[in-house]
Amino acid sequence: MKRRLTIYSLILIAIFFIIPIYSSLAADEYSKYFYAEDIANGAYLGSLDDQFHISFPKNTYDKGLSVYINESSVESMPVLNIGKVYSYYILSSQKPASEFELALRFESESIQSKHIWLYDYKKNIWERLYTRVDQPGHLAIASTDMYYGKVILSENMPVSILESDFATSSDNEFSINLNEIVDIIDIESYNMNMYSETLERVSSIYQYDLHLDKVLDKPIQLVFNYEVKDWIMPTVYYWDKSKVLWKELITTADLDNNKIYASTVLPYARVAMFIKPDVWAGEASWYRYKDCDCAASRDYPKGTELKLTHLSTGITEVIKVNDYGPELWTHRIIDLDATVFEKFITLGAGVTDLRVELIK
Repeated sequence: MKRRLTIYSLILIAIFFIIPIYSSLAADEYSKYFYAEDIANGAYLGSLDDQFHISFPKNTYDKGLSVYINESSVESMPVLNIGKVYSYYILSSQKPASEFELALRFESESIQSKHIWLYDYKKNIWERLYTRVDQPGHLAIASTDMYYGKVILSENMPVSILESDFATSSDNEFSINLNEIVDIIDIESYNMNMYSETLERVSSIYQYDLHLDKVLDKPIQLVFNYEVKDWIMPTVYYWDKSKVLWKELITTADLDNNKIYASTVLPYARVAMFIKPDVWAGEASWYRYKDCDCAASRDYPKGTELKLTHLSTGITEVIKVNDYGPELWTHRIIDLDATVFEKFITLGAGVTDLRVELIK
């Protein structure tokens, strides 16, 4: 009799407690197995509420895999989240051949920048992904090769600073340094495609307004937070409304502190960073060769002309490639003849950071 009661009790517990818990968990999770032929041609999987999805471009994987998506939660966030928290997991025997897309829908009508954040379990940090926005479709899109993680969506806010010579955007990725105090500084940001873009944009579009009716007597400094990877350096541009195109600003950097700098005398502008072809930044060394305005490069053939800009001083020199080097393992991008190196800094420095640009 006692045994029957025990079995009956376990059944009741299962009915009223375990099954509902399992059902509630399963209701928020969606998974799918993709066969090799399906994933090789590109694939898509969305959450049950259609607010989050993963898209695999063609040839991202060539073997079958499973994808799991579910609503989630986090104890702390780096920013204010404007939607739900989702987690995903890709179960595969291979690494992706290229990045795939994460996309989150949003209800906000604001055109301020949206940013997808991905929680990296290995590093135990939130990473802000470069995000593109389809404003009419209310969709924020970012790319990654991380096969699992949690994602959230944030939205920038307009910033107004009174009586100051410094201001930063709400996402802390852009700031302005002035030479004097002004009454008001406004900063907004956008990451939808507002204008024609022939180059790859790698930042939000930041709009600043000093509320002045003339160009400045002294240039202001624009600062972007950006980590240069694989020696590929971005260039800062501003939108020229009268000519309807993006125009380049002189761009330098502090590679050690992940800062990109540009200067302008415009009291109002929309600015952004783009990847201009054949522009690099990294460490340069020197050696005595022929005492000429020349250098060794592993990327360009002999006879190629390059424009060099010292990242700390802005000094520029044009040189011609006449040798091969330095080797890739040195992690240096160019080896200058001592004659050129001394125009930037003393030989005793050994190495220095330069911007290297191909002269067409």
